[in-house]
Amino acid sequence: MSHPVLGPGGRSSPGMGAIIGGVVALIVIAVGAYFMLRGSDGTDVPSAQPGIPAPMGSTAVGPNGMHDAADEGTGGAADGEPAGTASGQGAIRPGDEARALIAELRAAGGHIDLHQVHVRAVRFTDANQPVDAYLLWFFAAREGHGPSAFVLGEMYDPEFFDAAASGAVIEQADPAQAMKWYQRALNAGEAMADERIAALMQRIERAAAEGDDDARRLLLAR
Repeated sequence: MSHPVLGPGGRSSPGMGAIIGGVVALIVIAVGAYFMLRGSDGTDVPSAQPGIPAPMGSTAVGPNGMHDAADEGTGGAADGEPAGTASGQGAIRPGDEARALIAELRAAGGHIDLHQVHVRAVRFTDANQPVDAYLLWFFAAREGHGPSAFVLGEMYDPEFFDAAASGAVIEQADPAQAMKWYQRALNAGEAMADERIAALMQRIERAAAEGDDDARRLLLAR
């Protein structure tokens, strides 16, 4: 037969089992309170709601229970639109078609059919695209195509300068540029360039005799 434990003053004290039970209860209450507080402080990343992207770098759970990659804000053009044209941006500018063609020809390497480049420039002129035409003629002339160089010389030649046709590319005639391109055309075998050079030189000499400083400097540079 067991006897109760007597405390000070002869009062009975609770047994060891009761004390241990109380301690365990306190621990359970403390742990439960900790998890309740942690779940309400907002530090955990929640599962994304349908239609709402999860935070960058996380994984969202979609409405079907599958894991969808989180939207990282990279975006893109609308379906069917090339990159750079969304929202009205990236419109084709004068010269863009010629630049793209030149880049394609350079990337391909090998032999470039400069005659076809020249023909394409003529087509650009017919389509009222003078910047594209000029860029193709410039490219072909630099590569040694005589007819293209001759066209550039004529565009700069004061005798043939056409502001209506060349105004979008060349603001005014330039005898020095005309002479340079005529000379390149002649070097590439364009026979008519010799006549244009002779005629241009006569005009330059006449202008120099009349006191034109630019003409004098051009003569000294030759």
